[in-house]
Amino acid sequence: MTKGEIQKCCMISDHILNEYEEIIRQVAEEAGESAESPKGYNVGILSMMITLYDAGFSEKETREYMKRALQREDKTEELLEMLDEKRRHILETIHIKEEQLDKLDYLRFQIKKKNKGGTI
Repeated sequence: MTKGEIQKCCMISDHILNEYEEIIRQVAEEAGESAESPKGYNVGILSMMITLYDAGFSEKETREYMKRALQREDKTEELLEMLDEKRRHILETIHIKEEQLDKLDYLRFQIKKKNKGGTI
């Protein structure tokens, strides 16, 4: 598919497509292959990139993940470690937010209790 076709059918931003092209060029250069712009777009690779962004990966993290994923050597362990690290970070963030919610709920409880004639 051409850039225009993939943008139209899949509604993928220029930014993602430009990132895709850059990653493909870098991987080709590192493998000692021709580093010209890709002739077409691999929907599976683009889908993986979008999923990484949706999962909270930064541009830098997405580039690093994709470069490893597209290398010829098996990088399964490294890829899993990157995913596990992001997962741990997200869970830590959720835990912090849950603690904040608990504190807000406690304050709400105290206000409601006071309004029913009690004291804080």
